[in-house]
Amino acid sequence: MGLFDNVKNAGVRTKLKGEIAMLEHEMTTHKKKFGVDLYDLMVKIHGVGSDGNKLTVGVGKMFHAKQSLFQEDWKIAHREIQDKLKQKEMKQNEIFRLEAKSECALPAISATEKMKQASQWMTDKGSTTKLMAEMASLDREVRLRKEQFGLDIFDAVVILGENSSSQQQQVEEKKKSKTPIKKGFGGLKKAVSKQLSAVSSSEKEVEAMIQVAKQDATFIQKQIDRKEKEISSLS
Repeated sequence: MGLFDNVKNAGVRTKLKGEIAMLEHEMTTHKKKFGVDLYDLMVKIHGVGSDGNKLTVGVGKMFHAKQSLFQEDWKIAHREIQDKLKQKEMKQNEIFRLEAKSECALPAISATEKMKQASQWMTDKGSTTKLMAEMASLDREVRLRKEQFGLDIFDAVVILGENSSSQQQQVEEKKKSKTPIKKGFGGLKKAVSKQLSAVSSSEKEVEAMIQVAKQDATFIQKQIDRKEKEISSLS
């Protein structure tokens, strides 16, 4: 291999490494978005009061051996996010209080009262602006924490998500094989059927999200692998 070929290959390697770095950044962004979407879906399913101890729907059923690991990550992320949301709520309530105080203020009569009210208005306006900025900062912190949640659990979710379809099929087959409830328990049968239907719907929604995330991640990883093989072939 001549000098020209060596220089050419060095340029190609540099280009490929740059493309790999961009793909790795894309993968990180993908994992972060997955964290935001999964967290919001889990809250939708379980409610904001869920502490992770009773993840009986969706992801919790799919994790098996790593279920406790997911629950721990969920509990930590959920607690930290809810703390930040409570802080934001307190700041929003303070803004409401300042606005209500301004609306309920009696009209100023004397010049002194007018100056005092103007000074108070400026103070309250400054406080409101500061509170709004702090709320925006908390919103950003909440999103960053959701993204970190995605980075923490993405690999476990994607790996175990490979078997989720067969697991779901087994669950459905077990439900079908169960002995039907007698007609005398019609009300109970209806309630149980409704509950199982809701659980199944939630599981499918989580599974669909996992499968889409897996497909996207696989596509990105294949591009990275292909470019790394190209680099190896140039050595």
